[in-house]
Amino acid sequence: MKLFEYTAYQGELNGVIDKFMMLHRWQVGFIRVFSAPDNMITVQLFYRDDKHEPETAGVLS
Repeated sequence: MKLFEYTAYQGELNGVIDKFMMLHRWQVGFIRVFSAPDNMITVQLFYRDDKHEPETAGVLS
């Protein structure tokens, strides 16, 4: 499982939506959503990928 983590203001979660839309249903493990300080939200997306290089959290591949 790989982790994609994204923190943004509530209205600016386009990055995690873009990442989620690139995945197939079988690749998605689970999604966690946390409340962060200053009216922000952190989203953690755990997914399966056949790439061998590690994913950098918070950076779109």
